[in-house]
Amino acid sequence: MRRLILSILIAMLVIGLAEAGVRSIATGLVEPLEWYTANARLKISQMDDLSDSGGASVVFVGTSMARDGIDPHLFIARSSEAKSAYNASLSNGSPRIMADWLRHEVVPRLKPDLVVWALESFTLNDSATTLDDSAATYFATPRASRDVESELETWLDERLYLFRYQQVLRDPVAVWNAIRGVEPSPEVADLPWQMTSLGRTDGRDSASIDDIDLEAQTERLSRVAFADYSVGGLEYAALEETIRWLQQEGIDVVLVTMPVSGAYKALEEDGTFPKFMDTLDALSSKYSIPSGSLASTYEDEAFADALHMNGLGVRRFTSLLATWIDSLADAGEIGGLR
Repeated sequence: MRRLILSILIAMLVIGLAEAGVRSIATGLVEPLEWYTANARLKISQMDDLSDSGGASVVFVGTSMARDGIDPHLFIARSSEAKSAYNASLSNGSPRIMADWLRHEVVPRLKPDLVVWALESFTLNDSATTLDDSAATYFATPRASRDVESELETWLDERLYLFRYQQVLRDPVAVWNAIRGVEPSPEVADLPWQMTSLGRTDGRDSASIDDIDLEAQTERLSRVAFADYSVGGLEYAALEETIRWLQQEGIDVVLVTMPVSGAYKALEEDGTFPKFMDTLDALSSKYSIPSGSLASTYEDEAFADALHMNGLGVRRFTSLLATWIDSLADAGEIGGLR
């Protein structure tokens, strides 16, 4: 019995020393990617900080087009109603992903008064393989799996560095570099894109659509985003169900379409955009929520590529969005903002 007790004590001592050792070099280890993307991981941290100071009255959600294209800092500066805002959009943040992200991560932390859901035609396409791939990746990550095993992993992650960094600890070079104080390279660390404190990725602000291989990008988009355009399945159901849930939580919702480039517009075959807009109009009518198309197409000088606006486009659109939201508040179509 004494041997057993002694063995247990020695094991606890060894584990304790190992845990202390890992904690001492943790700043030099690659942070495990327990979220969908490095950007999602950083947004959780930012939202946790905002939660401590009262959350955010206005929350923007959508894909990377909204993530890059709506500037919360500028929105607050231009709005006479909103004093706080956050951009919670994610790369390929389709309604299926946003439904889970809003319900489990965004709303509990930020407690918004208003969710501005930015949409584009391809994000409602049930045949878009890029959305299927992203949803599969998102729901396979430990923090989004929502099962007992994942909950246990999360609990251990938050308490034991030995468990949290188990993968990188198997790499002796990475451990040695951490001991020597060598910072992980961005490629290895999977660091997020340059992001403001309110969640907007601004790495494309100075970019130009003329500097990319536009033909290659649009050819890929045609295959993975627009092929066999079909609305009314999983993405629509997730969007509708989340609108209904947000309203039940006492949160106002508005739908807004993101501006698109000429190259994007050319990908929308006959009937694609009207079908998309008819869907938004039907949701707007059914749930009595505002829906707006503030600037359907911008000239190429406002874009960094076929999808994402640069700084010029962001400033134009965010200013229009702030004016529109203020007008909705003034007309009583949405509640008060803070």
